[in-house]
Amino acid sequence: MTTDLDRIVSRLARDPGPGLTPGARELLDEITRMPAAMPVPAARIRRRKTMALVPAVFAVVLAWALTAPAQAALDIQREGAFFTVVVKDMYADPTVFNAELRSAGVPIQFHTLPVSPSRVGSIIDDGTATPPDAAGPELPWSSGPGRIEPLGPCAASEPCVLGIRIPVTARVQTVIRLGRPAQPGEVYRSAANLDMPGELLHCVPFVNRTVSEVGSLMTVRGVRHVKWVDLKAGLELDPPGSWFVHEGRAYSDDTVLFFVGATRSAATDAC
Repeated sequence: MTTDLDRIVSRLARDPGPGLTPGARELLDEITRMPAAMPVPAARIRRRKTMALVPAVFAVVLAWALTAPAQAALDIQREGAFFTVVVKDMYADPTVFNAELRSAGVPIQFHTLPVSPSRVGSIIDDGTATPPDAAGPELPWSSGPGRIEPLGPCAASEPCVLGIRIPVTARVQTVIRLGRPAQPGEVYRSAANLDMPGELLHCVPFVNRTVSEVGSLMTVRGVRHVKWVDLKAGLELDPPGSWFVHEGRAYSDDTVLFFVGATRSAATDAC
């Protein structure tokens, strides 16, 4: 059933810029603090030639400082037979992540994806993951010794450290996708049911309540948009208020999706 619902949902539908590293900032400050050299009469001609070069040298150093790489997007540490990778800029472009991983000798590709709250910090299989050669159908993080593991997952009530633990024997074709908090307006690439721990309606009864009741509940909760989907047809619709809600799914930070039907469901609330 979950696979079918994922298929239905899939049919519906910063650039950080250059920055100054601490070293670059320190060098730039030192240059701007340097006092002007006292004139030396005996070397007036030589001094003029030298001083003529100062603006050009300063321009080169300033350009280097302003275009130096910003603070790393990842913190990568080698710990025995594993690499520990902590995400410092969760919204960085994948090319930035992968360049830093290559520089540190970590043989994987790495992305972050917007996910619903209960899946933040989890490794996500969005259907496009590439397992290593000769690994069979099993993904490299699913089980067994030396597997790739998240440092989370992150519980909603606890501080969250996004990251992964990778064996040094991982292969370059392994693609890891880690769930991160969504930015405003982003549709979740992986979402949990609304009654799961950490989600909007955990321990709030809504299964087999009417569309009218659940719609009012969403208004009280401050949800801006609600999508209603006919569970049998898999199509979005505007259902009668007397229909029943069978299941709810997080969709984005301001939108939820409910699967509904004309009759009650055998399902019950998770709590």
